[in-house]
Amino acid sequence: QAAAAVLLGEGNAATAPDGQLVETLWGVRPSLTLLPFDQLTPELKAMRLDGVSPLSPDFVPESWPLTLAVNVVGEDTAVAQFLTAWNGPVTNRDPAKMTRVAMTGVTALVRATAYNMEQFGILWPGEEVGPVLRGADIAHISNEVSFAPDCPYPNPIGGTTFCSRDSYFALIEDVGADVIELTGNHLNDWGGENALRSLEMYEAAGMATFGGGRNLAEAAEPALFEHNGNKIAFVGCNSFGPAFAWATEAGPGSRPCDGTMIPQIIQLRDEGYLVIATLQYEEYYQYPPLPQQELDFKALAAAGATAVSGSQGHHAQGFAFADGAFIHYGPGNLFFDQMDMLGTRQTFVDTYVIYDGRLLSVELWTGLIENYARPRVMTAVEREQALKTLFEASGW
Repeated sequence: QAAAAVLLGEGNAATAPDGQLVETLWGVRPSLTLLPFDQLTPELKAMRLDGVSPLSPDFVPESWPLTLAVNVVGEDTAVAQFLTAWNGPVTNRDPAKMTRVAMTGVTALVRATAYNMEQFGILWPGEEVGPVLRGADIAHISNEVSFAPDCPYPNPIGGTTFCSRDSYFALIEDVGADVIELTGNHLNDWGGENALRSLEMYEAAGMATFGGGRNLAEAAEPALFEHNGNKIAFVGCNSFGPAFAWATEAGPGSRPCDGTMIPQIIQLRDEGYLVIATLQYEEYYQYPPLPQQELDFKALAAAGATAVSGSQGHHAQGFAFADGAFIHYGPGNLFFDQMDMLGTRQTFVDTYVIYDGRLLSVELWTGLIENYARPRVMTAVEREQALKTLFEASGW
């Protein structure tokens, strides 16, 4: 407490029992706390000091003002023997135990998005968001549309039967996608044969897929990763349809929400996986989630999901914490052409920082889509407005 008083000012420091710290901090917002790195939780935001965050992959502990060195002092031989015998941790921030997962919202390389890609370059939409995705160990893209060799030149004001030209696949590769979500509504718009062909393109590029597949059984398979000792599973389903977008026993498509995902989450959790669950839900063009949406997302958290993300969210939606899980009801469009509302232009990339087998923290990258295709980094004013709006919609 004395050390905290030096940093926070005399009379402004207090202590709280471990089990009550988060609740105490939320009850007296705004508030600050000093916490060991490995005791961070997603409910607490890790602050930057002089522009530096301990969550960053290029973090240098020696330059961090709150790094505390612990040394052993004593007779030389005894110290040497102690250090030789010591098999415990030597730091509470070991990069070899850390995994960064970047979760995104809707990608649909069609209509005005595709038209502007043709005008300004295939890789142009990813110029500002690309570094965030490439900086993750596992980058997620939810691509709702299949690639087709006969896909015509894009009509910027076209309808809602979608395909993407093969050349657009370069954007998916350029942003560093590692796992492709296939819960979208439009996988079969251009025929099942192109959905199958697109799966082959992902596989040839070394990308894992989940939430859709060649048939119902494959669509239900999780995408599994092991990185730095962390076991991570992605599962997802499409509750909205339409029916022709769903996989069948013999045909490709997205995984319907048929009640099998909750027992799957329980099983994966019991196998030691941190489960990232996604829902292609009904689309709501508002910031707050609807009551039924809250119930359905929180049911996945109750089953043991570490994080739940709303892949349907063309419009950015709020957040929640439930049963130890982080929930984002809608990260918003990533690459799509809806420019008519502020909420459909606002986009989030949620980077889950996983450490030593648990979700340690979540970083929120905020972007604003311009020219129907390209998310750029929000200004400080835009970010403050967006976060205030989303936090209020979350009941915070």
